[in-house]
Amino acid sequence: MSRHCYSVDLGKSPVKPHYFHRQVAWPVYAWKAILPSVLKDNLDILQKLILSFAKINKLKDATTLYELGLSKELVQTVKRSCISYGYLDTDSRLTDSGNKLLMNSMNIEQDMLMNYEHVYIFRDALTGDIIPNFNVSEIPREERKEYDFILEESKSYRNLKPTFVDIGQALKRRKQINKFAETIQKDYANEEVEAEQFSDLDEMDLSVEEVDWESVNDEGMVDVPTLAEKEAAEEKKVGEGKTTVKIISNKPDKIFLSANIYIDPDMPERIGITSPFGEHEDDWFTKHMLMHIRKSESLKDIVEFFMEEAKEELKDKFPFNNHLEIELFNKYPFIANYDEWQPLRTHIEATTRAYNRLIQGHEDYDTFYMRAQRTLEGVLKYSIEKLPNKMEVMKPVTKYSFKDTIKSIAEELRIEIPANFESSAFYERLLQVSRGKGISSKDRSLFLAFDAFYKGDESPSLLLLRNVPDFYKRINLITNIRNKSTHYNEETIENENFEFLKRELDILLDSLISHYLISRS
Repeated sequence: MSRHCYSVDLGKSPVKPHYFHRQVAWPVYAWKAILPSVLKDNLDILQKLILSFAKINKLKDATTLYELGLSKELVQTVKRSCISYGYLDTDSRLTDSGNKLLMNSMNIEQDMLMNYEHVYIFRDALTGDIIPNFNVSEIPREERKEYDFILEESKSYRNLKPTFVDIGQALKRRKQINKFAETIQKDYANEEVEAEQFSDLDEMDLSVEEVDWESVNDEGMVDVPTLAEKEAAEEKKVGEGKTTVKIISNKPDKIFLSANIYIDPDMPERIGITSPFGEHEDDWFTKHMLMHIRKSESLKDIVEFFMEEAKEELKDKFPFNNHLEIELFNKYPFIANYDEWQPLRTHIEATTRAYNRLIQGHEDYDTFYMRAQRTLEGVLKYSIEKLPNKMEVMKPVTKYSFKDTIKSIAEELRIEIPANFESSAFYERLLQVSRGKGISSKDRSLFLAFDAFYKGDESPSLLLLRNVPDFYKRINLITNIRNKSTHYNEETIENENFEFLKRELDILLDSLISHYLISRS
């Protein structure tokens, strides 16, 4: 399945060691572009105007400012801000720091016209969207590498030159990613943050709005814009940014970037993609992979193959489709994942649903008791099937010595076997169990005592009964309460003990699975 191709490694995000992952070559179109150098101007246009007037000693006579349409209140507001920053003294004279800042601001305007930096604008070759990363100024030399999957480009995007709107949207997304990453890093210092928060980037706008002087009204108060006004202003900013980016290449370079497709075992039904750039774009690449799957049958086949491969690798370690959050499946994932255990899995899930209904206030106790009984029967059936040489177990036993044998087993193994198990009627039923027949939980569970007694350390039954000496008391608890509620319809049954019975059932299931099934799964 793996193939070689020439690709570029830009420092992709690392994959956590317990993730199941494969190498992916992701195609992109790289366009050469120039951007103005990022030069920080600490003065806004009104502050610059006030300081310029102060430099020529015209600030005290604000008539010219008023003629420019600036209100008295607005002029006073800007002056107070300049004084608070130390650009003006209390007599509205330009300070040395204010003069230096004003001169630097004039130089910045000139520099912004002259200084540019070269960057690459990357268009995703799968979906055609601009990738929100603008930090690559030089592409390393391509190297021939082996990949598990090489994704195919959609050639319709090859010569599609990025527009200013495309780039503006990608710049906005980059700003959101940066702000969100900063927020996450700060939150991690105080509390745990859910990974799913990264999936909300589409709905979240985390940009911090700065107050500009155009929002100060005639009374010197800040006008709070409406949501519609904010959106209109944002669109205006994108439109005004047409001179900030210039594509200088006539056609793009097609390159493959090194990435990973992975599955987090905690969420085995979801795929993830590590960003080839390694700068918090994992969520962006994952979403675009899922978008393209809807259009590309070949990519869909790749992802389905990867999912099957991951399931085969992880099914002994992590439960798939554990929607009911059954702890037993977390502990023994093979029960949840393998077809061999489908009947037992179905019984466990049905019991859990019946139990959940009781927790929610539905008083259907009999259904829960019936489900618990069927689950116990199921796990005992599997346990008996895993025992070798079952026919040999009952050969030393006769119907007439059955009761005495039961007592000898209890004394020898130091376990408690209740009196209702001593009936000679069990003898014929245990013979059926040894032949692979029989359906009663009591019959199957009692057979384990004979198996432990006659096989000794050769059988897991001995270890089970030593670890759970009240094993038969727990069996009685489940089978008897079910029998009472079904056959006798007694209103005196303590239905409020269903939570205790569920705990006892879980102990029995855990013990039987760990002793008979896990080592032989």
